[in-house]
Amino acid sequence: MVDQIKSTAIRKPSKLSSALCLGIGGCLVGALIAGSGVYLAASQEKQVSRQITALQAERSQLLEALSEARLTAPRLRLEELASLPLLSEYLEIAKEQPDSLDARDLKDYLQTVLDAAGEETGFGRITLESSDGDELLVSESFAAGSEIAATPKLEAAVPGFDDPETTIGRIAGYLPENTLNILLPDSTNGTDVTASTPSETDGLANQLGAPNTTRIFAIIAGLATILLSLFGAVLLRKNQRSTSA
Repeated sequence: MVDQIKSTAIRKPSKLSSALCLGIGGCLVGALIAGSGVYLAASQEKQVSRQITALQAERSQLLEALSEARLTAPRLRLEELASLPLLSEYLEIAKEQPDSLDARDLKDYLQTVLDAAGEETGFGRITLESSDGDELLVSESFAAGSEIAATPKLEAAVPGFDDPETTIGRIAGYLPENTLNILLPDSTNGTDVTASTPSETDGLANQLGAPNTTRIFAIIAGLATILLSLFGAVLLRKNQRSTSA
């Protein structure tokens, strides 16, 4: 009888410690699962952030390239106009004899040239200015209601008629405000720039939710593991008590 009591006394701490180990072990495993999920979610967020930064840089470069390509023809046209001898001649005549017949004839002719150039290049406004900054010729071809940029987008120096090394004026082109920006679809990350990138946009949108999903599932799994381990520890403790009784 005494040996049975001693044996029971020895087994009780063992059974109690097993229930306690189950609870503590389950809590540790649950915490490990939740912590690992949070760490994985943070790593995913960093990766997505790097992708967004790379795509934004790519979009920026593409916009710059598109803008430069769009302005190539107007720039060449302005330089072509600036090199016209009649333009240099008019600037010199307008400076010395602004009311002369030659000045008026050249002005009328050059006005038609600038009007045609504006329609060809898309400039809303082209001005011919003297070296003093006075506007001698102005050609406007923008649509009604549109606004012109406050500063010229492109300009070219007009060389002297007798001395090409000197500058006697400039010709400047102003673009409508609605054409200064490349019209591309608005997007959070700017990835839908080309025909091949909408799939990248959709994929990135899915990836943006992945870290949160990972974090939530990891926390839920960790909590579930902890609760199950505690529940199992309680059942084991009850079983130990009923057995010892």
